[in-house]
Amino acid sequence: MIGYPQPSNQSNQIIIEHDVGNKHLGNDKNSKRIALLIQQITTEYTDLQAILNKLGNSDFNPFEAYGYTVIGMHDGGEKFNPNYHKSSDTGDTLNIKYLSSITKVILATILILDELSQYMNPN
Repeated sequence: MIGYPQPSNQSNQIIIEHDVGNKHLGNDKNSKRIALLIQQITTEYTDLQAILNKLGNSDFNPFEAYGYTVIGMHDGGEKFNPNYHKSSDTGDTLNIKYLSSITKVILATILILDELSQYMNPN
C-alpha cells in the first residue's frame, strides 16, 4: 500500500522492510543491503523519511520461500486507510505528491540496481 494520505505526524514516512530469518537465511544479507540502498536513495532524492523494519507477513513471502531476495515498501496505509483492499480504494483517495516521491525512489532504485548489475556482470 502506497499513497494514502497519512496522519500529519507520519505523512513523510516510507517503511522499507527487509528479510530477516525466513526460509532462505542466505537472502537476509542482500535484502538488508538493498533496503539500506533504498534508504539512501530516499534521503538523496526525496524529502521522505525511510524507516527500516523487519519484513512482515506479505504477498512476497512465497517468493522468498523460493529463494528470491525480497524487500517491501509501504506507507502503513493498512492501518489508516478505511478503503484498504476495498472497491472504494480509488485514485481520488491518493496523496499524489507523496506517491510521486515514492515513484522517484522506486525508479531510482531500479536504475541503480540495473547499473550495479551491469557493472557486476559485464558481457
